[in-house]
Amino acid sequence: MNDSKMRYSAQPKDPRTSTTPFKLVLFPYLAILCLAPLPLASNRPFSEALLALGAGLILLATLVYPDLRTRARAQLYRYKVPFTLFGIVCLWVLLQWSTWTPQALHHPIWQFTAETLALPLESRISINPDGTLRGLMHIVTYWAMGWIGLLLAGRQRTADIILKTLVVAGSFYALYGILVYFSGNDTILMYEKWAYKESLSSTFVNRNSYATYAGLILLMSVGYICQKIKPIARASQAFSIKLKALLEFLFQHQLWSLIGALLLLTSLALTASRGGTLAGMMGLSVLILFMFQHKRNGKQKTNWIALAGVLGAIALLFALSAGELSTRVESIAYTNAGPTRWDAYLIISKIILDNPLLGVGLGGFEDIFQYYRDSTISMPFLWDKAHNTYLELLLELGIPAALLYFTAIALFVGSAFRGIGERRSGKLYPIIGFSAAILVGLHSLVDFSLQIPAVSVTFAAMLGVALAQSSRKKKGKPQSKVSLVEQSLR
Repeated sequence: MNDSKMRYSAQPKDPRTSTTPFKLVLFPYLAILCLAPLPLASNRPFSEALLALGAGLILLATLVYPDLRTRARAQLYRYKVPFTLFGIVCLWVLLQWSTWTPQALHHPIWQFTAETLALPLESRISINPDGTLRGLMHIVTYWAMGWIGLLLAGRQRTADIILKTLVVAGSFYALYGILVYFSGNDTILMYEKWAYKESLSSTFVNRNSYATYAGLILLMSVGYICQKIKPIARASQAFSIKLKALLEFLFQHQLWSLIGALLLLTSLALTASRGGTLAGMMGLSVLILFMFQHKRNGKQKTNWIALAGVLGAIALLFALSAGELSTRVESIAYTNAGPTRWDAYLIISKIILDNPLLGVGLGGFEDIFQYYRDSTISMPFLWDKAHNTYLELLLELGIPAALLYFTAIALFVGSAFRGIGERRSGKLYPIIGFSAAILVGLHSLVDFSLQIPAVSVTFAAMLGVALAQSSRKKKGKPQSKVSLVEQSLR
């Protein structure tokens, strides 16, 4: 009797039904992801530091769970090249910040400042040492959040928990933004709104950054809906029968998911962000294109009717709700405001050519741009971002280090893309990750959304989940999820 009790107590507890170190990692991770957009998108010094502290503590907590340690070793080996490149970039950023590099490498602005002030100054490659450390804290935090997602999402059930939690939180932020927008649009949380008073920005200050966030959440929401309706789209019945079955299925079994997607889509339209909306639609198109692909006669086929139907519904909703967006799109041809950003890109290109190898230090864009800014940039406000993440990193890190950083991220995105083709089931996760990369990659050409912590940690988590599920092998037969669909088609 005692032996049987001992054998029973020695059995490992099911991590899904008990409080385990795994859950002690997962729950705080979900809390950070959900709360990151709340304090002005975590884009203030205190909230940035709090986000970094939380990510660091969770990263340490992963060492408690044996399965996560084992998975960490396997994933580090699998992605050793991109992680090595990232490590090299971090070391380079520390060299930019340090004072013990050769004097000949230091930026000449230090000597000029010392002579002007007649004071001895410690010179560096970086022209803004504090900004460099802050920038390093940012990128390490983002990569840590992606890494934790990669470790946690080994089980498909956990991957669903992470992504669906993001969808629920993002839908509530969209609802909040819509309520504020139609009640006067005068506040952001407890603060009086001081920018973009004509546009929805939810808990974000910048409408373009919120547009990227809403687009990312929308990808996940639409992805899960598409996964449910794929059997209807692939059925051999007439179009009218499938359309009726689709509507019945959505309104009877996916109503809350549908409401969440409509809230997200409406909030995206009301941001009036041209770049964010276009990037969101491109990411959504890529997601739908891959979701409705299927093999026929050994070849990949796309259900173009399903794709056209979904995109048509999206276009109709935009036509009904995006009045301010339409006005801003039309204004491009009638104002002289458009060339300003391109003039800035020319100045930034000149700075890059003046500092091609060493850069000016991570976080140093705002300081150096003021020295090069000329009369072509006539806008009165402070130009503290390049409005092109690629150019800004090339300027700050230098061309070699920036290319290493871009390559590391591209390798991760490439792994997610390969996962779409390699997975027989569970393609949703790599599709979401790849589509999210398309969205943020395109928007980063014209804006700085990835420099906003709430956006970057959300994207990092999505990509981490996608990578975790891209490498999973099919085990046994997947559970059938089409019984409700079959009933609708009868």
